[in-house]
Amino acid sequence: MKHGGWVLIVTFMFLLTVFVSGERFFSPSFNACIAKHQTQEGSSTSEEHPSGLSRTIDAYVVCSGEFIDAVNGSITAVATLVIAAFTFTLWRATTAQFELARDAFIADKRAFVFASGVQGFYEPDVATGHFNWRVAPHWKNGGDTHTRNLQFYSDGFLTNVLIPSTFDFHQITGMPPGTGMLGPEMSATAGMAPQPGTPALTPQDILDIQSGRKYFYLWGWARYNDTLPGTSRYITRYCWRILSTGNPLTFNPLVDPNGVRFINIYEANGNCADDECRTQGLG
Repeated sequence: MKHGGWVLIVTFMFLLTVFVSGERFFSPSFNACIAKHQTQEGSSTSEEHPSGLSRTIDAYVVCSGEFIDAVNGSITAVATLVIAAFTFTLWRATTAQFELARDAFIADKRAFVFASGVQGFYEPDVATGHFNWRVAPHWKNGGDTHTRNLQFYSDGFLTNVLIPSTFDFHQITGMPPGTGMLGPEMSATAGMAPQPGTPALTPQDILDIQSGRKYFYLWGWARYNDTLPGTSRYITRYCWRILSTGNPLTFNPLVDPNGVRFINIYEANGNCADDECRTQGLG
């Protein structure tokens, strides 16, 4: 038997027990009726009532009927309350199921933008004959719908010390956030550091990064909406320490355009998405 059938049987037996106990222990009229029938049956012949069990059952049936007839208004009121409680419970369960289905649909279809990697961009230095560098995050929309009101921000800095745990990820320096749009499963680079208008990383900077004498950090965020109704604005943040391979002093894009590469390592702070960012105070 299925689980629902057992629940129905147990519920029925429980209600029957409550009913019998109620009329037996809390109804003087029911007990008087039972006593009356027992007296009447005791004076009857055995041919009329051949079984003591059947006499008891008959008395309970008759007296229960009289009890129900006497308290039918109360029973109707209780039944109405039970039906109302059941309806409310069913409504809550249906509402919860709808919300779960809606959340699952949004999680499956919403746009989800995240920084997936880093890319280097070189620019010639006429004075030295070498190439200087800027790096940019590679963004991807892993969702099934496109973004709306998308904003990107990227920044970075070269330093002699590790990034402090108190670093302010809310600051905006230099260029303001940019706008864009990412379709479903679409990827693009957006924003770079050092930001245009400031000095790029020199070959010596890259050598210092490779030797551990200096540290270069790239960080930023994306804020956006999706196309689904009733959803909130999303945010994804990243913070990476950037490492490099290759010799920047001998780099020649005509010979080996991939001769210098950049690698991103996630930092302990500044990496989050949506509710996680809000919980960390980075929403």
